[in-house]
Amino acid sequence: MKPDFALFLDPERITLRHRNGDGWHEVGSVSLDEPDWAERLGYLQQSASSLAPGGMATKLILPNSQILYTTLPAPGPDEESRRRQIEAGLDGLTPYRVEELVHDWCLPEGEEGIGEEQRSGLVRLAVVARETLEEAEAFAIERQFNPVCFAAAPPAGCFCGEAFFGPTESARRLMPPAALPERERLCGESGREAGGAEQGAERGPERSAAAGGRGAQEPGSEGTLVLSAPVAAPPPQPPSASQGAADASATQATGAQNPPPAAEIQSPA
Repeated sequence: MKPDFALFLDPERITLRHRNGDGWHEVGSVSLDEPDWAERLGYLQQSASSLAPGGMATKLILPNSQILYTTLPAPGPDEESRRRQIEAGLDGLTPYRVEELVHDWCLPEGEEGIGEEQRSGLVRLAVVARETLEEAEAFAIERQFNPVCFAAAPPAGCFCGEAFFGPTESARRLMPPAALPERERLCGESGREAGGAEQGAERGPERSAAAGGRGAQEPGSEGTLVLSAPVAAPPPQPPSASQGAADASATQATGAQNPPPAAEIQSPA
């Protein structure tokens, strides 16, 4: 199945689009800086429900700031070999363990400038932290948007159409396998659909990361959209013992000479 709603989860703005006979159209958007954003988001959900009296199903479009787009050598030759090669390449590439990641991949064809990728056996990857999917799903469930799958709209040249991260955990529990959402064309600007995956690109499995991990988290008490650290963030480098001791001594000395004024001391958010 293909959901008729797409919820774009930007850290600053939530946008809802609806699919009808001539493409995708914006239903509305809500800035998370507005003090009454939760109420406005409720009105947006009510508008969506009126457009789908038989029940709504929503695709969650993740922000690209949470996704790592990269390439890795994975010449195959078969899909299982390529899966192992991709997972080996992901090991150590992000701060997360491989089993904590979900990824999609493609072998682009028919585009200019990709001959070198094909000759070297490179695949294009879109990688996201599993906990980011859980957080996004929990937010959408609490707001009654009935999320059924995860996707992203990659920047031009980074991927082959839509990056698809598979069904939500709630969809897997409630829907038969034959009815689960499938990969499709991008949710483009109003009135059109952006370039799709079917245009000559070989695609990875719908949810190609290792199985496992937690199910969707329970909705938070505040209902705010707080996504985990971007998967592309470099892993922290612990200081050496000598450097750590030197830094600690310097901090103590500086603090003793110049204690911070009380106005600069704030409670953690």
